[in-house]
Amino acid sequence: MSYRYIPEANKGTGRIPKIDDRTFATYLQPLGLGDQRNIDDLTATNILRLGFDNTLQTRDPVYGSRDLFTFNIANDFRFKRAPGERDVSAIHTDVAFAPAKWIAVDLYQSFTPQSFTLQELNSGVTLRDGDIWSFRFANNFLRHQIQDYQLDGRIRLNETYEALARLHYDARKRRFNEQAYGLAQNLGNTWLVSYIVSLYSGPRRESHFGLNIQIEARGF
Repeated sequence: MSYRYIPEANKGTGRIPKIDDRTFATYLQPLGLGDQRNIDDLTATNILRLGFDNTLQTRDPVYGSRDLFTFNIANDFRFKRAPGERDVSAIHTDVAFAPAKWIAVDLYQSFTPQSFTLQELNSGVTLRDGDIWSFRFANNFLRHQIQDYQLDGRIRLNETYEALARLHYDARKRRFNEQAYGLAQNLGNTWLVSYIVSLYSGPRRESHFGLNIQIEARGF
């Protein structure tokens, strides 16, 4: 249980230009003043957050322990509401399940308790065979805004190269918003260089073709 009372968080708003303002987000936002990123767009706060977090672990011969099951649920009671907000927020639930090393399932959902209407549902299933290959299928649903599916795959070709692919399908528009194909190169177990070609669909300000090169440090 967490409670935050910040009655004058918006003091000085009219005299300070908005630089770090709030962005669109559907998750429960941090309550602590020091954890909020939109420091130039704060509002008076009087919130009680109730939640339940549970993690079940199992023994692992390599890492010592591994998360087998996690379950988190929370919602807010707003005694001070911004325009358009309800006194009770949506109920947010986050679940992850990994019964074995080769499979992992995750799910996030939020629904309004007043009408029991599902507002958002994000889920995914990941299959893997060590560092040989991995495959993930996921969906994202946000009522009246998003309904898409994603497919990510990766397979090791040899000690140096692995092939990767990513497909992003928009079910509302009935099109692939993104298709990405590429290679990842392991340089001496120190650097990972990825070469990715992307094809985009739908109205965009940028080109419908993209070439991306990423460099990631793996260790020194």
